[in-house]
Amino acid sequence: MQVSKWSVDDACCWLGESGLSHLQGVMSKNKVDGSTLMSLTKTDLKEELGIDALKDRKERALGEG
Repeated sequence: MQVSKWSVDDACCWLGESGLSHLQGVMSKNKVDGSTLMSLTKTDLKEELGIDALKDRKERALGEG
């Protein structure tokens, strides 16, 4: 299935499979689906979602490709 068609649950499942399960709660709470996940910027991750750890932001961005 295309990432842009992922539900919130699909996106959270991907995070878990990518070793980012600690981010599932914040993504679920903010209703981040596949389309939203693909459009997140560094600013969104840090300021909107409160993901301060550079490692987490870099891993999320690298996993997207």
